[in-house]
Amino acid sequence: MEPGDFVEEGEVVHVECKMNNLTAFLGSVLCGDGFFSAEFPKCKVVCDSQHLEGLSTIYNVFAPYGQFVESSLHRFGIPIGSVVEINCASGFKRDFNWQTEFLTNRQNLTCLPNGTFDQVRVACIQDCGHPLVSIYPLTKGGIQTDPNKVPWHVSIYQRVENEWVFICGGSIITPRLILSAAHCFWDNKLRQLFSQNQFQFVAGKYRRGFNDPETGKPQIRNAQIIHVSERFEGPRNRSFADIAVIKLDLSLIYNENVSAICYKPAGGLTRYFVPSNITGIVTGYNELNNSLEQVTMTSAGYNECILHDSIGATLSPDKFCLYNGHDEGVCRGDSGSGFAQELKIYGEALFSLLGIISFSPGTVNGCAREGYIAVTNAKYMLDDLFNKFRKEMEEDLSLL
Repeated sequence: MEPGDFVEEGEVVHVECKMNNLTAFLGSVLCGDGFFSAEFPKCKVVCDSQHLEGLSTIYNVFAPYGQFVESSLHRFGIPIGSVVEINCASGFKRDFNWQTEFLTNRQNLTCLPNGTFDQVRVACIQDCGHPLVSIYPLTKGGIQTDPNKVPWHVSIYQRVENEWVFICGGSIITPRLILSAAHCFWDNKLRQLFSQNQFQFVAGKYRRGFNDPETGKPQIRNAQIIHVSERFEGPRNRSFADIAVIKLDLSLIYNENVSAICYKPAGGLTRYFVPSNITGIVTGYNELNNSLEQVTMTSAGYNECILHDSIGATLSPDKFCLYNGHDEGVCRGDSGSGFAQELKIYGEALFSLLGIISFSPGTVNGCAREGYIAVTNAKYMLDDLFNKFRKEMEEDLSLL
């Protein structure tokens, strides 16, 4: 209908308001005896709550007189004069410049009479590499831990004869991006990737078995796409370029058990090498009790590691080694997990991803012989894969 049109006797008029991309049904009126059955509904100006949405922030709405507006009502629009308090969601923080300028983590927006907000929502940045501090007893294989000690760890499962079998680990980079080892998804016989539909990715998981009971609530995701370098050929070229970038079908929701590890990617072959004598942790599942644990290991740079008899001849130039002097080591299924180094930045302790577990030259009961394992330099990403990763990361961060 257009303004000025006549309504026939007995017709029902359904009224909707459309403004700021919002459509709201206001009701229906009947035309009879030359009058409408009720007062004709009138539209009201509101602000669009979609402008408040983002993975990195949460918000509360307070009406003009301070009343809290329930979230279930936000879909009808934010009332004029309301104040919206925006805070960073779990796993995110304001950047340093914001905190310096505004001296607060909170952003306040006001809904103006013309149906717009007085400011644009400012996304928060990832608060990466922060485990929660907790103490657990030593086990034979390392230090028993729980998901919130290593919230960036992801368990990867492959469907085998209608069961989900644990095969590898991975590290959370953004809510939809995971880094793992390319060989975890590689069919050596056909020399190509398995179908992405064969895998599931579980964050915030403490027990190895897919259906094992958990104290928290793990988040299960599928892969939208799995990227590897065109130069990856599995063991045919000594697992060169053994890095996979997985884009999940749905974003992970950060909480105390799920968040990102710090990671600064780089393309090219010689931009960054991992030197010897860097101490860090590797996370995996204990072979005896199937629970998550972390093992402290030390790096041996490529030039040092190629001199080691048991592993040197098998190394490609994008690798370095990890070892320790104790009984604990890395076992089958820990491939793809990250080697994380603890750093101090402006006095703040956080963990950064340096490597991705690739292979070991020999095993004892499924674990690395002598504790030596080959690790792919996480910053040694070939340009074809780096360009795909950068594109996916930009798209994911745009949703924050």
